Amino acid sequence: MTDVVVSTHNHTLMTRYSTLGQLSILALLLTICTIDAEAQGRRGGGFGDLQGIVGSVINLDTGDPVSFVSVTLLNPKDSAAIGGANGDVNGRFRVDVGAGDYIVRFSAIGYQQAFENVTLTEDKKMHMFRQYELAPMDAYGDEVVVEAERPFVEIQGDKRVFNVSNDLNVKGGNAEEVLENIPSLEVDVDGNVSLRGSEGVKILIDGRESILLGLNPADALKQIPAAQIENVEVITNPSARYEAEGTSGIINIVLKKNDRSGWSGSFEANASTLETYGGSANLKYSFGDVSVFGVYSYSNRNREREITSYSEYYERYLEDNQEVVDTTILDQFDVNDGSRYRNFLSGGVEWKLSRETSLTASYGRKIGGGERIGTLEMMQQLPREEPVYSTRENTEDEEETGNEVVLAFRHEFDGRKHYLDIEADYEDEYDQEIGLAINDRADSIAGYGIEQRIDQLEQETEFSLDADYVYTIAEDTQLEAGFSYDHEDMSSDYIVDDLYDEEWERNTNVSNNLDYKERVVATYLMYSGKLGDFSYQGGLRAENTETQVALEQTNDVYDKSYFHLFPSVFLGYSINQNNELQVSYSRRIRRPGYRSMNPFTSYTNPYRFWTGNPDLEPELSNSYELNHVWYMKDLTLTTGVYYRFTEDVMQRITEFGENGVSYIRPKNLSDQTSYGVELSTMWKATDWWNIIGSVDFFASELDGGN
Repeated sequence: MTDVVVSTHNHTLMTRYSTLGQLSILALLLTICTIDAEAQGRRGGGFGDLQGIVGSVINLDTGDPVSFVSVTLLNPKDSAAIGGANGDVNGRFRVDVGAGDYIVRFSAIGYQQAFENVTLTEDKKMHMFRQYELAPMDAYGDEVVVEAERPFVEIQGDKRVFNVSNDLNVKGGNAEEVLENIPSLEVDVDGNVSLRGSEGVKILIDGRESILLGLNPADALKQIPAAQIENVEVITNPSARYEAEGTSGIINIVLKKNDRSGWSGSFEANASTLETYGGSANLKYSFGDVSVFGVYSYSNRNREREITSYSEYYERYLEDNQEVVDTTILDQFDVNDGSRYRNFLSGGVEWKLSRETSLTASYGRKIGGGERIGTLEMMQQLPREEPVYSTRENTEDEEETGNEVVLAFRHEFDGRKHYLDIEADYEDEYDQEIGLAINDRADSIAGYGIEQRIDQLEQETEFSLDADYVYTIAEDTQLEAGFSYDHEDMSSDYIVDDLYDEEWERNTNVSNNLDYKERVVATYLMYSGKLGDFSYQGGLRAENTETQVALEQTNDVYDKSYFHLFPSVFLGYSINQNNELQVSYSRRIRRPGYRSMNPFTSYTNPYRFWTGNPDLEPELSNSYELNHVWYMKDLTLTTGVYYRFTEDVMQRITEFGENGVSYIRPKNLSDQTSYGVELSTMWKATDWWNIIGSVDFFASELDGGN
């Protein structure tokens, strides 16, 4: 039999040899780690008048049917799986799919894989494989497997796609460990993710925000098994398609899709010497036009942390025509020991109403909490006074719950090139922290007693509606349009009681009740195409934002409304098959959150307080980039230059009150210029060893002249 060779742009062909004995060991390991019991009901009466790919598969040597053959459709551009089905006991199969170009992969246990190219059009809606011959493996020889392996990094429009599904460095790990291996990304010891040195990056799962991430994305990333991740999209300069919120960029974690019939799933458990452990289970059952799926995950993390800080504050003034400099010193040592746990359960059903229309409904719930014990040792020295030493011991218990309901509708007018997506999402979250602080002394000026009770309750509800329309005008020309509506309600109750002379007193200086509302209405239009080796994409997004901060104690209400346009432009050029160049521009916004707008004071520690600012304006940034990717046989080299200018940067300003107590308050004081150069590489040293390295030089300059 002639070998089938699949060749697509920016793909590397790899031939792997393994004996039948090695294959048996691999099958045994897969049986231990995953469930993949597939069953397909037998269809009677032939295939009839269908749209899609149908046929039957037989043994090349004997002519017998190949039972339960796996038929997978691959995207010719990136070899990603986009559909498929399993054959029945007689080797017959059908895949319902619309017009488009596909690579069809045939595979079955004990047989060599085979690939065929298929094109469906409006005139040719069906392709039939009549008794397609699949070659069995030689029991005494070698298996020949031809795989289309994607490069580690690709430039696709407005994003860089890192194909991590075959990265052995993170096998058995979680999403946090996957992100640690992505160039341009940094993950600190607490699991917080930054992009090119900037925090506040937005993290999405399959292109949308998820309740799993919730108020603490760092913990949530540990609950996503690496084995479920297909690729990671890093969008440093997001196009008009995405919400304009977030000046640092977007990270989209794309999970693997399973379109096979019958039962499928996986189990995973993990533990570390740092007293962190967890596990997950993922099950799916598909029958006919209906798929039912469910996910459960659990994580528990213990953490010890020590923080040392030393600050000196200077005040200059004239006294008797002499300059005097007063220095206030604050030295702190903070030790914390805590643990957190989280359960996440979700399930849903996907129903193909017809070949063109599908409906998906899902529900998710999270339950978590934690506890923390800490000791804060402080030394404060005011000008011309002796140092004052104090200690504060804290205990804190936290409880969180959340629910999410998602309803998604898709209608394909002409396959995957012409479709309408509508999605409605409702979320609610509840988070309560109850703490007790014991001070070795009281300070009426700083505003705390010997003991303090702190009860903070946050409740949030959010509803969003999104509609996206995509129409492929020609093979390389596409029009996109969309609308989104997002409404968020947040309430925060912050209660502090102080113990003075064995009597509890309400601390009215910091206790407060706040209601925050935010509504964002947006629409966008994008057009993209290709002219020879040049590609282009242009878009414009319009967003109108309305916010309201209402304070119960004072009956004060702060309303804001603002409208902005956000253009984006991407130009690409394929120098040759191994080199791609891209230049891009986009405009982004960073809105102040409810904590930054709450004018009441909250504790950071007895000598440092936080006060919000309801008059904050949003930050607006203009971002420019130039990127180049060089694909070599076993090496991928990526270089980039970027520049970003941000107006009305929100900065934390420290002001001193009586007795050396400092108050931190955010203000729009300056503009910021950020720029940098990055270089990253991935070298496939062997079939089992990938070496990834990156260097990022960046700098920021603040101009407080405004």
